[in-house]
Amino acid sequence: EWDIKMHSRLIQIERNEHIGLGRPLVDKILQYINQQQRPLVLANLGAGGMEVDRQIILKLLEIDYVYPVIFIGIDKSPVTQEIAFNNICSTGSAVSVLKIDHLSNTQLDDIKRNNHGVTVILCKNDIFELDKEFSLNFDLTYHSLLKHHLSEKQHKNLDVVMRKIAKNK
Repeated sequence: EWDIKMHSRLIQIERNEHIGLGRPLVDKILQYINQQQRPLVLANLGAGGMEVDRQIILKLLEIDYVYPVIFIGIDKSPVTQEIAFNNICSTGSAVSVLKIDHLSNTQLDDIKRNNHGVTVILCKNDIFELDKEFSLNFDLTYHSLLKHHLSEKQHKNLDVVMRKIAKNK
C-alpha cells in the first residue's frame, strides 16, 4: 500500500512541469536518441514507475520518430512493475508493453528482431548481475532516484555493471 502511494506521488511530482524533476534526464535522453537516428535499446535500472520513460515515449510519438526503440525497465519490485505497466500503458496503443520476469539475452535479441516501433520491456532482473547475461547489449543505461537507496559499495558495483553492459551511461 505504501509503495503504491509513494510511487503514485512521485509520478505526480515528475509530471509537474513547474517542478521539472525529471526534465533534465528526459531532455538528455531525447537528445541522445535524436543524435543516434538508428534502432536503440535503452535500459532504466531501478525503473520505478518509469515516468521518465513515459515522457520520452510521448515526445517520440509526438515527432513520429521512425526508428525502433526498446525501453527496458528493470526493477525487482512486483508492485513497482505493475505501477510502471499502468503508467506506460497510458501512452496509448502505439506502444507494446511486455512483462518478463527475467529477461535473457536471447529474448532481447528476439524482441529486437521483431520490433518496429516503441516497445517497453518490464523485467525483474537483478541490476547487479546484468553483466553476467548482457555485454554491451544496451545503447544507453540510466537511472533516476535510485542511487540514494544504495550503499557506497553498491554505487561502485552499479557503475562497474553499467560500463560492462552499455555503450553509454
